Amino acid sequence: MRRRPSTIMLPVLVVLLTVGVTALSGCGGKLPSKNAVYTPAGSYTVQILATDGTLTRSATYAPTVKAR
Repeated sequence: MRRRPSTIMLPVLVVLLTVGVTALSGCGGKLPSKNAVYTPAGSYTVQILATDGTLTRSATYAPTVKAR
């Protein structure tokens, strides 16, 4: 007689596979042509806009990057 795997094993397997695939597909810096080497020093403007139905909010930030 064969034992059937418990019902908890399938969700655990799915979680482990998801974590493994996510770790393998993360940004590891191995594709320099697709990853910027650095962010040049200077001032930047970043605008964030959020909309939920008819409600809209926006915020503007001005970060400054300094050279090291």
